[in-house]
Amino acid sequence: MQTKIPPPTRFFIAIILILVLACNFPATALFGGSPTNPAPQEVVQTATLFSGEPNNPVIVHTITPDTDPAAGAPFVYDCENTGSAPEKQASGCDRYDPYTVERPFKRDMSFYIIDMDIEKYSVFIDDNFVYVSIYTMGTNPNNEIGINFCVELDLNGDGFAKYIICATPLYQQDWTTNGVEVAEDTNHDTGGLSSGLSDAPLDDEKFDGYDNKIFGPGIIEGGPDMAWARYKMTGNQAIVEIAFKKELAGTSFLLGVLADAGNKDFGDYYLNDRYTEEEAGSPQKNEIYYPIKELNLFDNACRTPINYNANGFEPMLCPTEEPPPKVKNTPTTEETPCPVPSSCTGLYFTWDYEDCDCTYNPPDLK
Repeated sequence: MQTKIPPPTRFFIAIILILVLACNFPATALFGGSPTNPAPQEVVQTATLFSGEPNNPVIVHTITPDTDPAAGAPFVYDCENTGSAPEKQASGCDRYDPYTVERPFKRDMSFYIIDMDIEKYSVFIDDNFVYVSIYTMGTNPNNEIGINFCVELDLNGDGFAKYIICATPLYQQDWTTNGVEVAEDTNHDTGGLSSGLSDAPLDDEKFDGYDNKIFGPGIIEGGPDMAWARYKMTGNQAIVEIAFKKELAGTSFLLGVLADAGNKDFGDYYLNDRYTEEEAGSPQKNEIYYPIKELNLFDNACRTPINYNANGFEPMLCPTEEPPPKVKNTPTTEETPCPVPSSCTGLYFTWDYEDCDCTYNPPDLK
């Protein structure tokens, strides 16, 4: 007769068998390698770009801009509007063709935003960065309306900017990459069909301006240190500073600046290609399309050459100081009622002292 093993006894026997097998089982079968020569563990290479928790990465910077870079020289002046704003008009420098817009005003000239009105800018270059200092007429770049300050880079002088570097609020007094964005034009259409001149209205689906963002929140194609921004005060004037890596622009280029508190869409630049003059309006009372309409809250300055041998025909190029400007109706009295602004000096610019107006007459290159 077969003897049955009670269940508790069977369980106890099973435990003993498992322990015996474990003591005699090769260690390599369980863990790989041997007790004296364990198998190497896989080393996972992690990028040095981020630190912190995987779900909350922290950008690790390898280089930062100088806290006290030398002052750029010389200044590039833009028209400012503190004197004309009480009359609800711009100072006279707004040009739709070429594209140098002077409109730090809300639609219908209802309000002047002094904090976005650019007075001048300067450029300085060190071993690592290009520094652009934008001097505003106001004291608060963090104006509640929200102002973007940007730098545009034309790499070959054809008027079609290749890159734009934009700083967005909130501005801080220490260098930071927060809120700084860089975008490029991959299909050569920032200037529409004719760069400095208006080609409005362009088809938004065919012309997409700066169409590829390469630096910004979550995007660091060019590395974590590509572009920085900060602001500082000098007297009663705020200066927004933007620094970007030298390799972005190369060794020779043209550079311009702008302030935008209205459109703020990279894909729409240049804005004079999006609106006809009638749609855009004008900030000058003596113009038929006064007041400003669709194109408002925007101020851009002329472009200055950096290590670039300009021939004088580059679109949006800043006027030169030589030769002296041609003027008409020059007052004979010692006091000049309408001083010539710096933006109306140089080749092809004529200042009308009676009407306080600047005329730009470039040669016909066709």
